[in-house]
Amino acid sequence: MTFIASAATINYVGAKPVFVDINDNDWPINPDIIENYINKKTKAIMVVHLHGLMCDMDIIRNIAKKYKLKVI
Repeated sequence: MTFIASAATINYVGAKPVFVDINDNDWPINPDIIENYINKKTKAIMVVHLHGLMCDMDIIRNIAKKYKLKVI
């Protein structure tokens, strides 16, 4: 669940967005399944805080650190 501009910025730089599903109880990205979508081409995790609901940044930062990814 996001706004088109989030994905469009990725396309504008020639990269391919990979969408990860949201939590059922709230709408931010589900951090429990992010690692299933990471591959050798992954460069960053883009989070989208939506409707005043923040993503679980502690878990996301730990995943990014583990895989040496940027968090946007």
